[in-house]
Formats: sequence, structure tokens, C-alpha cells
Amino acid sequence: MRRPLVLAVVFALVMLACGEVEKGRSIQGNVTGADGKVPPLAHVHLLALGDDIGATVKSVRVEEDGSFMLDLPDEGYHDLLVTAVNHRSLRIPLVSDDGFALTGVRITPAPYQYNDPLEGVRVIGDWADFSRRAAEPMTLQDDGTFAYEREVEADTLAYQVLNAERSGRSTNGTDSDYFIYDGGGDYLSVVSVEGGTARVSFDPEQARITPTEDVPLVDFGDRGRTPAEAWEIHKRWLDEADRRDLAFQEYAEEEGTYEGFEYNMSDLRQYLLGKMSGAEGRAARRYAAVVMAGVMDMGIPLEEEEVSAIAEVLPVTDRMWAAQPAAFLDVFGHTYGHDKMVEVFEDNLDKVVEKKVRAAMLLEIGLRAKGAGDTARQRGIYDDLIRNHSDVNMPYISYRIKSELDPDLKITAGKPVPEFEMALLDNGGMVSKISMTGKYYLIDFWATWCGPCVREMPNLHSAYERFKGGQFEILSISLDQSVDDIAGFRAGEWKMPWLHAFAEDMFSDEVTMQFEVSSIPKPVLIDPEGVIVATGLELRGDRLEETLAGYIDP
Repeated sequence: MRRPLVLAVVFALVMLACGEVEKGRSIQGNVTGADGKVPPLAHVHLLALGDDIGATVKSVRVEEDGSFMLDLPDEGYHDLLVTAVNHRSLRIPLVSDDGFALTGVRITPAPYQYNDPLEGVRVIGDWADFSRRAAEPMTLQDDGTFAYEREVEADTLAYQVLNAERSGRSTNGTDSDYFIYDGGGDYLSVVSVEGGTARVSFDPEQARITPTEDVPLVDFGDRGRTPAEAWEIHKRWLDEADRRDLAFQEYAEEEGTYEGFEYNMSDLRQYLLGKMSGAEGRAARRYAAVVMAGVMDMGIPLEEEEVSAIAEVLPVTDRMWAAQPAAFLDVFGHTYGHDKMVEVFEDNLDKVVEKKVRAAMLLEIGLRAKGAGDTARQRGIYDDLIRNHSDVNMPYISYRIKSELDPDLKITAGKPVPEFEMALLDNGGMVSKISMTGKYYLIDFWATWCGPCVREMPNLHSAYERFKGGQFEILSISLDQSVDDIAGFRAGEWKMPWLHAFAEDMFSDEVTMQFEVSSIPKPVLIDPEGVIVATGLELRGDRLEETLAGYIDP
């Protein structure tokens, strides 16, 4: 249900309608599996613009003949999500300049892409609330299948398999009496239990599907000219993202590290730049701009002309920015500079109707007030966001509101670090607030499965080499599933030659809750007297050494 390389969370978002919205909107058609058959179970879901997969507005089950019909709300922008057993979930852009009412839409998602060869297949299930930490190994059989057996008191067992699908997702198994949608884009397999013993078999040959045509496929029919144009743009992005994922995995396997990986997206960027000016429908041009902004949000630098084109096609008040609130800030920060960007936000705030866009703007206005010491305005904006915008689904912005703007934060510059004590992994000793007194130290909450955390490794190692000694130390606190994950990672390129501890209960661990950790990486810099002097973005990327240099002599 969750990908370690988190790419797609942000860049495959899609949206419905871009002009005036007409009432009575709907979409109907057929869903077919990649093998040409109707999947055992499939659904079509409606999501609000930019929302995570789990935040569905409504869902309909695909009929046995593959047909579906979904009524669309009279107003607002939405994404369509198609899920099917044995297939990857598929987002589809419903982009139109003048409303939406389509029939005869044909949809075929892509099948799961299984590792070859399959090794280390594991199983998670309802006996441990599908916790990945509680995953158990399946045993490879002589016939190439994988088997698992456990004693259970219930008359059914629900499960998924891990380490089978190339993306790292947990997927349904091949041994099932029936399936249940898991709420995250995949399905649970359910088997009957006889005599108190549940037996599950996973057959790779049965799992693999050879597509009968190029997939994923979406055919909007004769009336869907603009949606079809947007789908062409979207599929181009999906294909490029899939190639990047594969190249990333191959690089990591060959090099034994993620560091140094680069991927050339110049062809996609030129294609998107052309669509931003040359697509037939205005909605499709705006959609291409949002996808281009998503490329920037991946950390891939864009040329000046590309950023300028995005800002020209999508002004600050455009509702489509709800699909990319993080990239929204990147684009206009790059276009205007931070201070001018905040001024533009203040001038246009009353013109914004999309709550996610408004929330992103308010965040930056509030942070400016915080930086200026205007605590009254900071609190007023924070209260506005909590009271009027907490219902919108925007993980990145919500995280920053709570971790940076909240005037009552305990983990913020100027406040004392909480009392803490943890066991060290390497020498069996203990580390605590008391033991670290007398030096500057950086607490880095991280995990090997966290892509942004891994990307910070060059910065952390460079800073440690420059500042290490009696004045400075790093304490990395891992939120991994096991200490073995940490040891395996450190056996590669990044040795992390500093202090290490393990948050056994991850985000529910006592220490992570003390430090208000809701997302990682989360760096916190503490001075010799035990006072927090910096947090968050001040300690990320190139800014890490700049911040440290303000306190510590190399």
C-alpha cells in the first residue's frame, strides 16, 4: 500500500474541469483487465483535486460485465482512480474546458510488475493489522510457489504479499476465496480457515499477466477530445516515471547506493513545454503546466523559461494549483523570490477560491509574520488555517503548518529540548539530554525507506566531516522497521559514523512524540545549554552547513 520511493505521490495527480462547470456531469464506460478479461474485483473512485488515494469522495464497484457509471459532483475539481485486483491503480485526468458528461469510456489499467526472480516474498495480514514490521516469510517450494501457514482462531484470514511487486507495494495474493479493497489502491486476499490452520500459497506464474495491448489504456471516445489530450500528457508522464523507477532500482543494485543517481528528463520537459503552448484545449495546456511543476517538485532543476512558462499558464489564483501545493510554492518562490512572493500572495489572497491554494498562501504569509516577530498575526493565521482549512487533504502543507507555524510548538527555536534517553545502537551505552550537554548536536529523525532522508546523506556526511569534534555531534534516530535495516544501509556507501538510536514504535515512540515528529526527515539542532536553535528547512540541503557555520567554528 505504500511505496518506498516515493515518486508518484505528487506527480500523477489529475483534475476535472477547468472552466465553467455544468450540472448533471457523469462518466460511464467499461474496465477491462490487461489480459482482456474483467478483473475479479474492480472499482472506480472519485477524489477531490490533489487528494491522497485514501480520501475518496465516492466509489462504485465495476459490474461483472466490466461496466460502471459514476455521477460527478455539480462543482469542484476531481481525479478519477481505477483499481483492480492484480493491477496497479490508475489515476485518469478528467480535464475539460466546458463541463463533463462522457459515455463509452474504455479503461485498462496496467498489471502488477513482479520482480524476476522473486526472492524473499513475505506476508502481512489481519493477525497483526497488516503491519509491515510484523511481516513473515513465505517458504519457497520446489515447484516455484511460495507457501505460508499459521494458526488462527477466526474462520477467515485476510492477507497481502510483500517483496513481490517491483514498486515495493503490498499486493493481493493469488490464493483467495474473495477480495476486499484495502482503501489504498490495492486489494486484500481472503481465504477460508479450516481446523484452525490457515494455508496460503502464492504462485508467481499465476500472478504474472501478459497484456494483450499497450497499457494503461484510456479511450474517451468521440466526445472526449480535450480529456484525451490530457490523457496523452498524463500517460507520457506515467511512462517516464516508470522508466525512472526502473533505472533507479537498477542503479541501486549495481552501485550498492542511491547516491549519484541521475535521470535525464529533458525529452519530457520539452514535450510538456510544447503542450503548455500548443495543446488544443486550454484545460490541457494548464494540465501540462501542473505536470511540469511536478517535475520541479521532484528536485529536478528547470530552466528559467520553463518556470516562467508555468507561472504564465498558471497564475497564483488558479485552482489547479491544488494538485501541487508544494510545487506552487517552489514555482513562485523561484519566479519572484520569497519576499516578493509573499507580497503577491497577500495581494491576491481574496481572489483565491481553492482552499488548498489559499492554505499554501496563508502558510507563507504566516511564516513571514513569525520571522518578523509578529506573533499576534502568526497566531491569527494559524488559527484561521486550523479552523477553516483543516478539512482539506494537503499532507505537505499540513505538516509545515503544524511543524513550523504553530505558535505553541515545543520543538522550535528558542525553546529547551525535551528530556530524553535512548539506547545507543553501536556501543550499548545510553544517550540523553544530559549526556549531550556542553556541545552542539543535530538530532536527525530518519529511516532507510524515506527517500528524502537518503537524499540528505551527502549533506549530513559533508557537515559531519567539517564540524565533527568536541563542539559538534550528530544523533540519528531511525524509524525503520528493524535495526537490521539500519545496519544494512550503513554497510553501503553511507557509513554514518556518528551516534545512532532506534525508535522502536516509529511515529508512536515516546521520543518521536516528544519531538513532535509527524514526518521525516526531521532535523533539530540543539546548543550546548540544551536550547533548540534551528529546525526544519534550515537544516536541509545546502542550508545545513550554512546554519551550522553560524554557531560552530569548523
